[in-house]
Amino acid sequence: MDPDHIPWNTVWVFMVFLILVSSFSVLLAKRYRTFHIAYDYRFGSTWTALIGDKVYHDVDLATFVTDHHLKRGEGVSFTTVIPSTTPLSSMIRMESSCTTVDVFVGGNRIYSYGDDNYKNGDFVGSGYHFIDLPDNSSGQRIQIVMVPTESGLVSSFYPVDIIPAEDAFVDFGSNHMIVGCLGIFLAEFGAIVMLLGLASLLGLKNSAQFFLIGAAS
Repeated sequence: MDPDHIPWNTVWVFMVFLILVSSFSVLLAKRYRTFHIAYDYRFGSTWTALIGDKVYHDVDLATFVTDHHLKRGEGVSFTTVIPSTTPLSSMIRMESSCTTVDVFVGGNRIYSYGDDNYKNGDFVGSGYHFIDLPDNSSGQRIQIVMVPTESGLVSSFYPVDIIPAEDAFVDFGSNHMIVGCLGIFLAEFGAIVMLLGLASLLGLKNSAQFFLIGAAS
């Protein structure tokens, strides 16, 4: 296929259509979050942190950075109280990076991640955790214990949210809709350009750049 005969007008119309659909999806997700998620609580400067032999009070995990160089296996503890307004069937949503995670409510462990891998010397990954809270957790003390699996990797942490279980994953999707739509757009754009490149390669040897641009996308 000669590049001069590629229907560029059709290609660009289709790309604009994808951009409009992606933009509409983002707006729809944000609107859903605004009007349909009734409870969304983020713990602020309420944590007490125990790191090494130091105790830090009124810690906000979104901004807290420790000056202590954490080593592999050196546990970190964060403690606070779950708000009394927390509705039934709620979830903790939190993120971790290269640490094990154990969560206790009222002294009882309700969640554990990565302990077996760490003990066996296997890799402990990073990501989000969605943790069901017991129905009687309102007003209870919550403790999060994290153990770095490598030395020198962990110096900051992530905020912790409480959200109704039925809305947790929809809320997560709406918060990351822009990144998701951008990824889908780039994947579709790359696929289109690769197809054009392959078609061009059949008729013109110097058009390999179409294929390379699509592969990079």
